[in-house]
Amino acid sequence: MEKADDKIPKNHLSVESVRMMAESVGISGLNEEIVHLLNADIEFRVKEVVQDAKKFCTHAKRRKMMPSDVDCALRVKNIEPLYGFDCAEYVPFSHTSGGGKELFYQEEQELDLLELISAPLPRVSVEPSLRTHWLAVNGVQPAIPYNPIPLSLDNQQKESLCEEPSYSKSDDKSKSEESIQDWPKLNKAQMTHSLSLEQQLYYKEMTEACIGGSDAKRQEALVNLSTDTGLYQLLPYFSKFIAEGIKVNISQRKLNMLKFLMKMAKALADNTSIYLSKCLPELVPAIMSCLLGKQLCMRPEAEDHWSVRDFAAKIIAIFCKKFSDPSNSLQTRVIRIYSKALLDTTRGLSVHYGAVMGLVELGQDAVTSVVIPKLKWESQLIKLMQKNDASNMLEQLAANRLQTLLQKYCPRSLMQIRKPTDTLEQYQNDYGHLGPALFNQVRQARLQAQQQSQLRTLATTTAMTKSIVTKPPPLPLVTGTASVVGKPTTPVLKSPATPLHSPFIPKLSSTATPATTLVSPTDGGATPGAVGETKVVKTQKGSTITLRIQQTSPK
Repeated sequence: MEKADDKIPKNHLSVESVRMMAESVGISGLNEEIVHLLNADIEFRVKEVVQDAKKFCTHAKRRKMMPSDVDCALRVKNIEPLYGFDCAEYVPFSHTSGGGKELFYQEEQELDLLELISAPLPRVSVEPSLRTHWLAVNGVQPAIPYNPIPLSLDNQQKESLCEEPSYSKSDDKSKSEESIQDWPKLNKAQMTHSLSLEQQLYYKEMTEACIGGSDAKRQEALVNLSTDTGLYQLLPYFSKFIAEGIKVNISQRKLNMLKFLMKMAKALADNTSIYLSKCLPELVPAIMSCLLGKQLCMRPEAEDHWSVRDFAAKIIAIFCKKFSDPSNSLQTRVIRIYSKALLDTTRGLSVHYGAVMGLVELGQDAVTSVVIPKLKWESQLIKLMQKNDASNMLEQLAANRLQTLLQKYCPRSLMQIRKPTDTLEQYQNDYGHLGPALFNQVRQARLQAQQQSQLRTLATTTAMTKSIVTKPPPLPLVTGTASVVGKPTTPVLKSPATPLHSPFIPKLSSTATPATTLVSPTDGGATPGAVGETKVVKTQKGSTITLRIQQTSPK
């Protein structure tokens, strides 16, 4: 009878190795069959870890496997890695044989006891202690070493991308250390993430406040979500909570919960400190379900599910304006979904209302390119639903809502693409049942635009007229003759309504005599009165006052 060890291949674990491993953890007396089963399972697990480690080695552009590759493979399998065993190069093993068995061992370095004794003692470790710190003060995370550092939007965007570094064969060895550091980015989707106790408490409080019954707490939580700068680590959890919550509440027809979850998504979209692009694959389909869902509540004819659709359309438009780029083509894909919803007649006009509202929020160009070509089709559906009996009140209500929406936002686009000379018959042929109403609204909008243009022109003309300053009529001047001996004096001319002021003419009162004799100042060394006399003669004729100045030479 052959021994059990003879059936085991050469390079695999032996039965004695398995028994020794079991005895090292305190298990002895294993059955022979159990040992063989453990041997096969250990062999499979070891091979699996080695294969994963080889993948990390290949991603790092290396040929030699390192202990860090094994640690990465263990982390991927959610197994605690080995601590205290790390080396920049491979670890050499020595081989020995004897008694028909082979043994691989690692050579250990001999230590000198004298060197160990003379070596300085290590630093004494500090006793464990507890301390408290502020996680957030008035919604703002303080910049202390105990709190996580808030990442900028650029760094968040770089971390969210899984790009493989490209190295050439020539610098394989020089880039080996950098490639080891790049493995978290290459395998970021496979990493498990853990939250601290404070973050778990914050997540629990935020989610309970947002969907709870207190309006004050809900408003405070929404403000915190829209302004907090330290939500980057919690962002995947919030997005998953919103997506799963919308999925459950749509199936249960709970409209109020859908409103609360949509407000959470809007608060995250308004936060300028987080990069929301990596969460769009979860958030956009969930919010689109609220917009294009056939039935969102238990009683659609009584409950206001239209406001939820309008709010969802606004959030989708915010996502498209902030995160749409040529790499993801978010807005193009959203418009394509709306266009397919408009062509689907099996889902009801409430879905058509959501699609049209979504296109309206995306802008006038989306309405012109998608809604206007389908106006005749929508007009036929609306007319068909309005002509039916009152048995289907939901579809009639949706038809009225859709008609009101189209008549409100389509005339602006029709003003740009239709000629002013188009007649009512042309509108009826092109847009069917909605043609007459659209024709009247377009004509009224053009008249209003023309009136506003005339008002603006009139206002501009009036402003220009007021800015022109006309020249006032000339004021009456002071007339008179002067004959001066020596240095002449210059009288100051004033308006007739203004009193006359001069350094050498005193102020005239209304009771002044018609003729007043004044003495001018002396000039140089001349004696007073040597220059002559100055006479001011005042005459009044109606409302005009004339002053005549006469100066005579001394006698």
